[in-house]
Amino acid sequence: RFRVQSFYPLRLVFSSDEFRVQSLDTYGGNLYLHPASTHLQWLESLQEVTDDLLEEFSSNRRVMKERASHLQDKLGIKLQKGLSCSSMEYFLFLDNIVGPHFPSTTMTTKDAASSSQLVPFHSSSHVEGERVRLVVETPAACRRAKVTKEGTIRIPSNIGGTELSAAVSKFLAEARERLQEEK
Repeated sequence: RFRVQSFYPLRLVFSSDEFRVQSLDTYGGNLYLHPASTHLQWLESLQEVTDDLLEEFSSNRRVMKERASHLQDKLGIKLQKGLSCSSMEYFLFLDNIVGPHFPSTTMTTKDAASSSQLVPFHSSSHVEGERVRLVVETPAACRRAKVTKEGTIRIPSNIGGTELSAAVSKFLAEARERLQEEK
């Protein structure tokens, strides 16, 4: 018997990854099923989804969107989760850079200071017209910040706030040049 009326907005993903504790990724909204499992095992995975897990996913998605928007406004550049970065790792990256208490009204002065270690480069109106992307990857795939030949800036998810600001200021002009070359 299903515990929820609807699985919306979850995505169904068939994956042979055996290392998952639960079938629902509450950070990315993916419901994982193993392709070699039986129909009964798939049904058991679907029955694991509860209203509490859907609420947790909704909350995580809202927090990620707010933090990503804040970071984009601070840096003046679009932010994107890379293919090698898990949803949880991306959430922790945003948590580390923007701060765990953002945008809470109970944010202390110390929390505000630690989340403002980023140097703003542009006003938020520049983000809309900016074509350069800041792509967050897992540290195994990207050990240090770099510009790809397509003009994106790739950064590891374990980068700190000051290192992130330094990387964007160092690579932004080069990324724009490479984007122009791609045209």
